[in-house]
Amino acid sequence: MSILPSAAKEVNAAIEKLYKDLSERGDGLESFVNKKVDLVVAVSGGCDSVSLLKAIAGYESPLKGRVICVYVNHHISPNADKWAAKCKARAKKLNVEFVEKDVFIRSKEQGLEAEARTLRHRALNEVAEAENCSAIVTAHHLDDQIETFLIQWMRGSGLSGLIGMPYIKEGKIPVVRPFLKIPRKRLETYARSQHLRWVEDDSNTDESYLRNFLRLNVIPELERARAGFKSAAGRSIEILGETSLILNDVDEKALQKCLDEDGNVRLDRWQKFSLPLQARVFRLWLQKKEFPPLPRTRLEEILRQIRESKKKAICLRSQGKKSIVVNGRTLLIREVASDENPDYSVEFIWNGEKEMRFKGLAGTLRFVESPDGFEDCYLKKKPLLFTLAKRSRTRIKIKKLRPSKTLKALYQEMNISEYERGKVPKIIRDGKLIYVAGIGEEIREKLYQGDGKKYSFEWVEDHLL
Repeated sequence: MSILPSAAKEVNAAIEKLYKDLSERGDGLESFVNKKVDLVVAVSGGCDSVSLLKAIAGYESPLKGRVICVYVNHHISPNADKWAAKCKARAKKLNVEFVEKDVFIRSKEQGLEAEARTLRHRALNEVAEAENCSAIVTAHHLDDQIETFLIQWMRGSGLSGLIGMPYIKEGKIPVVRPFLKIPRKRLETYARSQHLRWVEDDSNTDESYLRNFLRLNVIPELERARAGFKSAAGRSIEILGETSLILNDVDEKALQKCLDEDGNVRLDRWQKFSLPLQARVFRLWLQKKEFPPLPRTRLEEILRQIRESKKKAICLRSQGKKSIVVNGRTLLIREVASDENPDYSVEFIWNGEKEMRFKGLAGTLRFVESPDGFEDCYLKKKPLLFTLAKRSRTRIKIKKLRPSKTLKALYQEMNISEYERGKVPKIIRDGKLIYVAGIGEEIREKLYQGDGKKYSFEWVEDHLL
């Protein structure tokens, strides 16, 4: 049997499965069975996407609806407009609709590739939503999947990263990748059998991009070292995906066991799990609470704080308008007040009050009479500044026989995480730091004082944050 018909058969089978899977998807109580499937097909002009468009355009089935070829023009390559024209001509020849979407990279904070990918996904979704399409279809293949696995592996990703790209990426408009099990060489064979022409992006040979380096250097060596490497790697990725589904089910059941009626985590129940399961359940809970994803190092630090902190109430991490808070034996997500600011500062005059509260803060500043405190006239003579700013490099001397230390060093000694440091109240007088909650007072500002009443500061957090 010739390899050409075999490649065509493999590609056509993938497209048949695509339509079948999409036609059988449910949407609430309604079924898509026997409903026409309208598709947005992402086409760049390369071999993979041109093959995808050809196979979909040539597929005959009662399920087949509209086919919209979408070219996203990033305007990065000087050839971008030429490629757009070729894609348009190809769509016309295949008798399918064509849409060109222009996007422009304004910021490269995520990196050029990441920004381009974000804009491309947004553009494809815009077309799919506007045209009420069933799905977006991309030409990612087995080689892309292996490259993604290797990149995630090199980054130290966990299971969620190592499983690679899913066949169907769920969303308002699902993204389907029908070629994920097909090697790129098979797609090239198919393209030649169909007498297709495609463009070659010069950037694909730029080895400064990790993906290109892996594709051009590492993967060929792995193939030479072990015949059938790609197929074996693909099976391993599939197994990891299946394992991930099982673990996700375990995580979900474990999470439900330790939630209270308000959806908060009961620490007494959660801490009965093994440490790895604690981490997985915690991450799942954050995801359900729509808290931004945390890097592994920050996650581990937060988990350590939960285990080791003796405080009844502690803010573990604030991001955006949400904070992760331990309140007693409960772990919860608290909405941050609109006026809450990690650089919060308020200037005030002390006139002998026993305690003071500050707008938007869950605590009380007390003035406690103490023989080791500051003289009252010292505190009343000049305005005081109450602040939450970290001021990590500021030095303070809290013990007579010890040298002054930076706040950063003292935070570390007192086991105060970097996430808590922006919540630690401080008092400044005449530009000098004189008090840090939970750490101490500046003893050098207590020298040469008279016999008047003396006061020390005490910050008391509200029981409920």
